[in-house]
Amino acid sequence: MADGNAFDPDIDAMDLDVFEKHGLQLYRNYTRAFESHAEKRFAEQIDSGSANLSELERIAHLIVQEDPRFLPMIVCAYADDELRNMFKISVPEGVPGGKSDILGRMGPFSDLAKRIQLSYIFSMISHDLCIEFDKLRLARNKLAHSWDITSLRGFFEEPRIATINGPTEALHEGRDWFPDPLLELSGLQRFRINLLWLVARMAYEARFWAKARKHRLQPHQALYGKNSPRLLGKISHVAMVATQQVVDEGRKSPIPADSDNTAGSPTTSGSP
Repeated sequence: MADGNAFDPDIDAMDLDVFEKHGLQLYRNYTRAFESHAEKRFAEQIDSGSANLSELERIAHLIVQEDPRFLPMIVCAYADDELRNMFKISVPEGVPGGKSDILGRMGPFSDLAKRIQLSYIFSMISHDLCIEFDKLRLARNKLAHSWDITSLRGFFEEPRIATINGPTEALHEGRDWFPDPLLELSGLQRFRINLLWLVARMAYEARFWAKARKHRLQPHQALYGKNSPRLLGKISHVAMVATQQVVDEGRKSPIPADSDNTAGSPTTSGSP
């Protein structure tokens, strides 16, 4: 609502008389109040449960330390487990054929590609997260089926990898997060940081996005808005600590952004 005005700007701009505007504004105010109350109750319900972040902490450690060519496989395996558990909870009891058939090798939810597609179609997690993990899935497939090490040089600068969206651009603006001037991150460092925040979002949304919809809430607003659960801060803390480790490691031994040697050790890649 605009300062010094009884109406929101869009309501004020409508060709209505003052009584109709008051009625519309009153309805909107009550709707907002009810939604805010429902979001707070939903957040309380989430925060009242036990938050075991040990698996997220473990994969965050792997993303920071592991050979980068294995990261798409590791992160995709983690996402696959999260989505499988999400669908296992979401599929109702009594479904013809049983849950095991649906989630089994020949079922419609049988692999990561199908789970990502169905998550997008039915808005089980946010659409942009589905898109980013599909990019990563395709990168994983290329790594898993390539025997020629030289073909992987510069892999982390390829458009498919470089366009994976994450918070690295914001890091240069977030001087309050990292007081010392940030070094120029290499493609590999950006890749690690983006993966950290993608898995953090997956750990959060795979558990609660669909639940928010069942509560007739707007998932993004309920999970990331002003009434978001305290769990969001705990998950963000895990990702932020790991991000700091990547940045600190870069300060110790910065990798040129245009370096071809981003693949780490000379071992060949394999299937996950």
